[in-house]
Amino acid sequence: MDDRLYSGSDRSSDFRRQSQRRCSYRSLQILQKTGIFNSVSGEGDKIDKIFPLMAQPENKGWQVIALLSDDTGIPKSAEDRLKVFDKIMAKAKEYGISPDRIHIDPLVEMLCTSEDGIAMNVEVISSVRKQYPMIHITAAISNISFNLPVRKLINFGFVV
Repeated sequence: MDDRLYSGSDRSSDFRRQSQRRCSYRSLQILQKTGIFNSVSGEGDKIDKIFPLMAQPENKGWQVIALLSDDTGIPKSAEDRLKVFDKIMAKAKEYGISPDRIHIDPLVEMLCTSEDGIAMNVEVISSVRKQYPMIHITAAISNISFNLPVRKLINFGFVV
């Protein structure tokens, strides 16, 4: 490993960003099939690295998971998550990425730490679906029951 990865300097983070971009670009050149980038969000500049790659004509089949978080972390309200969503969709439009190539992850949180988490996710998902009927929704639903008894029952109830 290159010591610059761990030095903590601006140069090392620049090195990481350049390496990330080269790795993503190189992977697209090598792979013979399309896939899903995991993931972009409102955090940092990753979206400005991945979306340009997806916008290239030879990569039109690629899709992406978009997490509804930003540089402040995971928003605590549906309103703030939807603001992140709007920013992601504005970037998608800027790069010509159609909504049917995007998988939105509303970031399901643990029920034991987020009392209104279920209602918030329902609100976020409903709003996203209303604005973009062709967009995909994905989530780690088992997060909802983490650290609780009868996890399967809780997960099933959330899905229904």
